[in-house]
Parts: sequence; structure tokens; C-alpha cells
Amino acid sequence: MKRLFLPFLLVTSTAHAAEVDCSTIQLFDLHILFYKEKAVFPEPAKKVALDLTTLKSPFTGCGATFTTKNKGEVITIQAEKRPYLGILTNHFRQPSSINLSLDLLDSRGNTSEGLEIDLTLMDIYTTYDASISVKPVMYKNTAVGVKVDGGKIQPLFWSGESFKVPISKKAKVVDFYVKTDLRTSWQRVSVNLAVPKITVYRKAAFPAK
Repeated sequence: MKRLFLPFLLVTSTAHAAEVDCSTIQLFDLHILFYKEKAVFPEPAKKVALDLTTLKSPFTGCGATFTTKNKGEVITIQAEKRPYLGILTNHFRQPSSINLSLDLLDSRGNTSEGLEIDLTLMDIYTTYDASISVKPVMYKNTAVGVKVDGGKIQPLFWSGESFKVPISKKAKVVDFYVKTDLRTSWQRVSVNLAVPKITVYRKAAFPAK
């Protein structure tokens, strides 16, 4: 997902009492929630960036509930309806495509784009599918895999090659894992299509099979 370089006010969980303008809400890098607060005369609308890793209590708004535990190590986004996961994570707010972006972290805490996974949920096709876009910096010693309903791990990216993985429309849980020598913003993301819910794990072991 492309970043928006806008003058947002970075806030923590203690500062989100104002009403959210739901037409502006969007999740970036699976942990920063951007939105505008509705304007209240005579003050203008405020642009807000909420770091979900700092949540002290659940944040609910616009059809979704955001929670964190283990000091920000696990983030959960639960939506009232599955299409909202696409609207929330996709840059073009498309309900049929859930976008899972991953950042690279350096020793100073700076971030850069590492990869993006698209979970496409088009009803007109016989299956759903997962695809990936990887930045060249991650080509070496990086593997990305996907498990469907606890099944065998399948390659999505391996040895510098990307793959598209078909997923049954009956699938309930799709798990993505990243193995690399680089520091990343997450190592596992679980997408529950039945609930619907996205759970982000900063640390996770790559499955053996």
C-alpha cells in the first residue's frame, strides 16, 4: 500500500474520543490507523494517525474493533462484515481485495516498504487467490508461505520467485508467514474469512510443513 505523507496527528489510545469520519478511515502497514475526526464548529476536522500498538483498550469505530495485546506484539482487527477488511486495508478501498503490507525496520527505527500480499476475493472467479509483490531488497534469503485452514505450507515467494496461490471459496482461515534475515514489522498474519478478522503477529515461527 502506498504511504500518504500528510500532516497527521499521531495519537495513542487515550486520545480518540472525537467522532470518526468513516469515509476517511484506512489502515496502513497493518498497525497505523489513519482517519479524520468530524469537524465541530468552529474547529476544522483533524487528521489523526492512531498507532494500534499503543492501544490500552479496544478502539471501535466504523464497523470494526481494533485491539492489541502482549505490549503491541499481537494486533487484531475484527470487522462486522468481511468486505470491510478490504475497504480498510486496500488503498483503493476495494472490498474484494485484502492488502497485507509489511515494513522493514532498521537499527534506528526507520521503516521502508518490504512486500505486499493481496488476498483477492472475487466472486466471479471459481477460486480466491493470494499474490505477492516483493521489493528487491528482500529477494535474498526471504521465503513467504501460506497455509489454508491449517493445511500444508505453500510457497508464495521463494528463491526470488513469486507465486499465485489459489484458495477455495470454502476456506475459513488463511495464514501468511514470512521468513527472512531482515527485521520486519510482522512475521505472521492470520486472515479469518468466517469471523471476519485479521490478526497480526510481530513474532512467529515459520511452519516446518
